[in-house]
Amino acid sequence: MVRIILFAILIPFFYLSSCSKSDEPNKESNVTGSWSGIIVQPEFGELLVGFSINNTTLNGQTGTGTFTSGDISVCDPSQFNCTPLACSFNLSTFSMSGNFYEIDQIINKTNTTCGDGTFEVTALSENSIKVVWFEEAFPENRATGTLTRQ
Repeated sequence: MVRIILFAILIPFFYLSSCSKSDEPNKESNVTGSWSGIIVQPEFGELLVGFSINNTTLNGQTGTGTFTSGDISVCDPSQFNCTPLACSFNLSTFSMSGNFYEIDQIINKTNTTCGDGTFEVTALSENSIKVVWFEEAFPENRATGTLTRQ
């Protein structure tokens, strides 16, 4: 009789523990893949961004990408070198929580004054991510936009 009572008490506990929320990412928080779009830095203008995220392993090679300038007619020459830019970079994830990722951007080729920076990436859906980018030396000059899966 004691075994039956003990069994009856433990069954709901096992059921509830098996229904706990998983820490595994779901499809909506999956940022791996190829992405492109436009981000806008108010004092500079448009940056056309494309990148591929191969994995989100911390402190490893996450992926690669490119920047080119779009419409930079609003560029403020007192703050920026307003020459059209083109650069390529490597990506390395250094922090993640849920559907939010912080990814280092390390320039490996540039035609002008591209600098290393940080992407803050938030998965919005399976096919779109919100991106905030800033150069390490000027974190107040943020570019923001939404990229779509390619």
